[in-house]
Amino acid sequence: MNGFQSLSASGHTLAWQNVAPELNSATSQLKLRWENEGWTAEGTLGSDNAQFVLRLSAGWTVQQCLLFRDLEDPDLWLGTDSHGRWGEMNGAP
Repeated sequence: MNGFQSLSASGHTLAWQNVAPELNSATSQLKLRWENEGWTAEGTLGSDNAQFVLRLSAGWTVQQCLLFRDLEDPDLWLGTDSHGRWGEMNGAP
């Protein structure tokens, strides 16, 4: 038996702020939620003005990674195949 409780499926949110003066104290945020039999971690990187999405399996294996900067479509979309190899998804550059 371990000392950790399972995360609830209702979701979790956390935020943090850079304290380095050269990063202008930008706030970053992460939202974690359960959907489609896996976890989705969605967040912002305040100092870079970027958004990201990580899709994880129920066992916390990263299955997809999306990065957005200034467009509605992802600038980077990576995913794994059934053998765990990474590649670009959906023709994203």
